[in-house]
Amino acid sequence: MMIAALLLAQTSAERIVHMSPAHYPAGSPIKDTQAPGGHATYDRLPTKNTTATPKDFITLTKVGSKINITFANHNQENLWFRAADGSLIMWLEAKDADTWKPIQYHNWYTCGHSYHRVNLPKGHNFNFETKVQTGFKNTQLRLAYFIDNGSNPNPPRYSDSVQFAIDERAFTLSPEQSKTSRITTEWITPTLVPKQ
Repeated sequence: MMIAALLLAQTSAERIVHMSPAHYPAGSPIKDTQAPGGHATYDRLPTKNTTATPKDFITLTKVGSKINITFANHNQENLWFRAADGSLIMWLEAKDADTWKPIQYHNWYTCGHSYHRVNLPKGHNFNFETKVQTGFKNTQLRLAYFIDNGSNPNPPRYSDSVQFAIDERAFTLSPEQSKTSRITTEWITPTLVPKQ
């Protein structure tokens, strides 16, 4: 019984310190008429800007072991984010030596109907909080995200970086996940796919 409890604790710890899912739920106040339909949605709509809203379009703030992310639309009339099943397609990256590497991933959506756009109206903001496992590797974090401006190809955009001390295992999947899955960047977005 004691061994089972220790193994369970170890597995839980592995899930915490390794790469984690990127989950940024956001609801759209207007319908995406370009989406095929059938995607999941969230009712987490953007909130109105106040005097406390950051003046920059995107702000990353370290709060303990978490990163607070704010997108504030102050002056753009029609601003769309790429999303899948109600979650914005964006992820955190950390610098490993001179290379930026993802520490979050998205699940693999095999149905094209999962993809859509989320609108952030002028004078409104989205705010997210995501946990990052702290450790002894002093590095920088940034957020990669997609604004759908109609251009093709549409590369990701990046926030300014913030200092953070992470666990080095955040660059890799847990040993348990690695048995059956891998990360691919074939579609730019770091995506968890089954091993062939």
